[in-house]
Amino acid sequence: MAYGKIKADTITWDNSGTDTDVTISDILDNAALTAEIGVTVQGYDADTTKNDVANTFTAEQTFGELKETVYTLGTTGSIALDPANGSIQVSVLTGDPTFTDSLEAGQTIVLHLEGGASNTVTWPTITWTTSDGNTAPTLTAKDVLVFWKISTTLYGAYVGSYV
Repeated sequence: MAYGKIKADTITWDNSGTDTDVTISDILDNAALTAEIGVTVQGYDADTTKNDVANTFTAEQTFGELKETVYTLGTTGSIALDPANGSIQVSVLTGDPTFTDSLEAGQTIVLHLEGGASNTVTWPTITWTTSDGNTAPTLTAKDVLVFWKISTTLYGAYVGSYV
């Protein structure tokens, strides 16, 4: 960093026709020039987007608490299972939905679904992991399902019904 030199100890300028002298001491004593970073002025941070960047952890992490986003889905028609909306998703069906797959490899969604027994649910291509093999579950009035993706394969598991 380059620094300049001041060769005089007084600066004079014309203020409405009147010469006004300001000394270097006057400038240095100015509160705006002696403000504390983090107290009266914000410090410079070249990475202003750091709060919007996802972190990748490659070693074991311990978290005291983890809060997931709960997202309310549509109730009929085309409904995207998209983890960007939240990892816990809820839908109270009023018609026949067609769920679509928006998961990427390594993502998971927990779905609380109401009205599955009284509506025809169309699922995307899913490899179901059930005691009956690769078979879509028979839905009840209130169900919990989990979806996750490995590579390009979407997996689904029926957790059970709830009251």
